[in-house]
Amino acid sequence: MSYSFFTIEERISIKHLLAKGVSVRRIERELGRSVSSVSREIARNGDAPNEYGEVYTVQRVERPPSGSGRARASRN
Repeated sequence: MSYSFFTIEERISIKHLLAKGVSVRRIERELGRSVSSVSREIARNGDAPNEYGEVYTVQRVERPPSGSGRARASRN
């Protein structure tokens, strides 16, 4: 099984479907994704409880890597 990232279009669909009150199971059927994948996507990118923000997700995905993420100690 291979993993693929959610597309921007899928993220926008998730946001609109959640706003309409559609269940996660229905969303997974509409997107052709597993329930666990959709649930994780919503949990990772929710702005607040029960709120999903695809804009934040897109910004995070498009931002260039900032390096290793680990500060190095100076050796003086």
